[in-house]
Amino acid sequence: MPTTLQFETINSHQPLTLDLQQKTCTLLPSDDDDRTRLLQVLYLMDKFDGSDELYHELSMVLPCAPRSYKVKEMRAEIRLSWDTSKKHRKRSIDDIKKCASSRSKDKDSYGVKYAPLLFISLDHVVPDELHLFLRIMDVLIENIISQAVESDIKASRRQTDVLSGQKLQTLVSKINSCRVSFQIWKKRDSKNLDWTSLGGAEKKKVLSQLPKSFPEFLPPEHCQRIAKLWKDFENLHEEVCSWSPDANTVERKAKEWIKSFVSLATVTQGYQKSKVTPYMHVLATHVPDMIRQHRNVKQFSCQGVEKLNDVAKRSYHSSNKWDPTETIMLTGQRISFSSTLCRKRRAYTKKDTEYWNSGIISSRQKRQKYS
Repeated sequence: MPTTLQFETINSHQPLTLDLQQKTCTLLPSDDDDRTRLLQVLYLMDKFDGSDELYHELSMVLPCAPRSYKVKEMRAEIRLSWDTSKKHRKRSIDDIKKCASSRSKDKDSYGVKYAPLLFISLDHVVPDELHLFLRIMDVLIENIISQAVESDIKASRRQTDVLSGQKLQTLVSKINSCRVSFQIWKKRDSKNLDWTSLGGAEKKKVLSQLPKSFPEFLPPEHCQRIAKLWKDFENLHEEVCSWSPDANTVERKAKEWIKSFVSLATVTQGYQKSKVTPYMHVLATHVPDMIRQHRNVKQFSCQGVEKLNDVAKRSYHSSNKWDPTETIMLTGQRISFSSTLCRKRRAYTKKDTEYWNSGIISSRQKRQKYS
């Protein structure tokens, strides 16, 4: 009678073993925190359609596995973040203080561990639309990388180097074809993958241009649904970033997008309910209310502050370090003063219109080309 269970995961690329006879478990490392271990259990239960009864029996045999009631509590907590049909109650500063006083031991503490440092009313807190976009794009990019790796593993079971997979190399080349520098490598002393961190402008290019290339490196049975998910998120982001967005439209599109995101969990990995991040929750439940209150969230964008930070760091590193604060402030004032002083363009009148329309093309074609 077999007493060993083996699981294959995309993250580790190594079979993970449960030995029921020796009561040992390489599935859940002891150095991970409780939340990470619970999320690992939920991932395997969703991946292999494991029931609560099955895990309960395993947890009774394996002392290293988390208790089944903790797994159920974690599942209930995750469901609260992705379920867009319920109206989430707004909490006040006093509510957060009460949650912090319980030290997160009570199930109604919502994960709050410490009291707020600054007592700012939550009605005066608005998320940055750029950070919402960046963090959600991180999840989408991570998912297509994992799917490309999974396709390569299925195509060649004997392949040892994940980076040499055809689908993964195609993904990297297609992102580079969007005029974005992107590379994937293995982390040092680890088999997990890491990749280039893209900025806002680069991720906008990827979001707009990459979906048309999905059939070249994603499984054909669901690449159209993933491409539609990306396109819908692009439309949603444009609506949120406009100066006069409609709150009801943003709320409807955000909730529909999260439902489409979760529905993909039945056909591929990376779209489980646990992958619905707090940024997605904020986008669907809180941003529409902020738009109703402030008319838009673009006016609270912190991109200007981020740019000022870049200028300040450049001024600091190029100064003599004797008084960097004075140097940064003086440089900022000079930039502000000189920004209105623009050089006037020299006036030029085209004398030979026919040359500029057609003659210049023929003259350039006659030039000798050097290889």
